[in-house]
Amino acid sequence: MTMAATLPEVLLSAVQDANDLVSWAAPNADVTQDERCEKRMFQALMCPVPAELSVGVPLLRFWNLSIEAQPLVQAMLDDRKTSTASCERCGYADPGEHCLWIPIGVSVVALHFCTHCRNELDTAFAHTLVWR
Repeated sequence: MTMAATLPEVLLSAVQDANDLVSWAAPNADVTQDERCEKRMFQALMCPVPAELSVGVPLLRFWNLSIEAQPLVQAMLDDRKTSTASCERCGYADPGEHCLWIPIGVSVVALHFCTHCRNELDTAFAHTLVWR
């Protein structure tokens, strides 16, 4: 007889799944040290998600509300590039064509950057970031 998993067990499993799926992105977690990136990441985590994705599903989430959160596995299989009309770090109207996937708990947040911000972040983090 197997027992049903408790909510904490489901959440812990989802966190582990997210970490395993994007282990290559682990160095990107360092950008939380950048105040502007950290702010955008937490804003992305506060955006609503569909009810069917709200518990136990590792998600790829976005600060840009025009891009819906999606299951992380689906995002990895689709492997489509996303971009934004402006940089999500500085707000400059240069297209945000450089994307970082940043693991944070159950989710991974995708942030988009202009070339200038990408260069600043690469310099600040000794070129250890893994760009998509």
